[in-house]
Amino acid sequence: MNKNRIIAMSFAILSVITLLYCTQEYHLGFSPDSISYRDAAQKIIEGDVITDRYGNIINRWPPIYSISIAGVSTLFNCGVLEGATYLNCILIFILFLLFNKSIIRFGISVSLQLILNLKLLFSYLFFQYLMYLSESLFLVLILGTYLAFIKWHQNKKMMHLILVGIFSGLMLLTRYAGLGLVAGIVFYFLFTQKGTWKDKIINCLIYSISTGVIFSLWPLYIYSTEAEPISREYVFHMISKENLFSFVTTILNWAYPKQIKLFLLFSFLLLAPLLLKRKEILNRFKVLLPFYKHNLTLLIYMALFYLLFLITTMLFFDAYLSFSQRLMSPIFLLVLIGITPLLQNLLDFKVTKKALSGLLTLVLLSTFFSFPVTYQEFHENGLGYTGKSWQESPIVNSVKGIPSGVIHTNAYDAIYFFYPEFNKNVTVLPFKYYSGTLKKNDKFDEEMKEMVESVENGAIVVYMHCINRDYLANEIDLTSYFDEDQITSFKDGFIIQ
Repeated sequence: MNKNRIIAMSFAILSVITLLYCTQEYHLGFSPDSISYRDAAQKIIEGDVITDRYGNIINRWPPIYSISIAGVSTLFNCGVLEGATYLNCILIFILFLLFNKSIIRFGISVSLQLILNLKLLFSYLFFQYLMYLSESLFLVLILGTYLAFIKWHQNKKMMHLILVGIFSGLMLLTRYAGLGLVAGIVFYFLFTQKGTWKDKIINCLIYSISTGVIFSLWPLYIYSTEAEPISREYVFHMISKENLFSFVTTILNWAYPKQIKLFLLFSFLLLAPLLLKRKEILNRFKVLLPFYKHNLTLLIYMALFYLLFLITTMLFFDAYLSFSQRLMSPIFLLVLIGITPLLQNLLDFKVTKKALSGLLTLVLLSTFFSFPVTYQEFHENGLGYTGKSWQESPIVNSVKGIPSGVIHTNAYDAIYFFYPEFNKNVTVLPFKYYSGTLKKNDKFDEEMKEMVESVENGAIVVYMHCINRDYLANEIDLTSYFDEDQITSFKDGFIIQ
């Protein structure tokens, strides 16, 4: 076994150890989406139709992650929470092996391989594996798709092209966002692949059919059930300045998770002298351009079309979606692979070697100042509904002593997580804006008055400060409709009754 493989295996094992250490006390972190994945996995184990807690067929996202959890839970004879932890351990192990296979093919040095593996281990992408979320499977399938494509590109065998389609279909069955990545691959087949138009169209058809056959299993399943699917309306709305700023911040955080301004200043001081040698650097890039065009075009298309998918979703389907580290993690992975040969060539180039070595040192310093501490905090406190802060929440524990009845709340997922017996009684606070849009709800005042009447008839209102749902009635709205003596305050929210 050569050094590259030893490093790959070592980091794969280390990633599993890190995941188990972080989740030792409080398991995987839980978000509202996690509850849906958990419920779907439990339904699959029980052999029921894949519906949410309201009995609606789940078509907001596809089922492969929940199916995988159910499979692992059945295999190890454990609950779906432990099963997801075991699954994520398997997936993070595979991710590091595939990641190293992707970068080793560029002929990189051992030192650069170590740096890139450290960056992946201590990153927001790894953080996705500490959560009960489908990104853990989605990222592995992205690498599987990419490596299968590289194999096809090398030998042009149909079986490898079909394999690319199978991986792509599984991506779509994990997250609909995979549609952006699939579009990038189709674009490559049609406009970048060498050959006649006949060859391009045939390859594109084989790939599309292979992908479609796998993905069609989910629509066919939905069609075969009697449960009514949930539909999503689309309304055009511009992306906010804050969201655009978050896009820039998210990307900068990939390099510098802590002290962005300080490290950017140091980076500028390191790179500024290279402006004096820009002609030599540009000539270097001209020589390397054919290599990058041949090897990295697909990565660029996949990243760009995935980003286009996110932007389209924000413009038409969900105004409150943001460029979070969770949604941007596939782009981070593609970028990390894509810059690998560039980094190696610049490290081999005498003009840029010292400056780039200094830059990589700054990146690692910022990373080490951030993520080891973050992982330790995760180990001690957990995150989300399974975390310590939620388990010890005064307002959550106070709900337990309240007689069962209608509960109006902005924390409906949390209430259901801790008290599933209240499921039928929990209702969402009135919407200030229509779901997923910036369009104001014309019936907001009317719905608020109806809620006031509901409270007078024995219902309660539970409001939690940490829940960020701007489209629902907020603290100011609620306190303006109710008297002070009706409100019982806690450090993390209040109850109105």
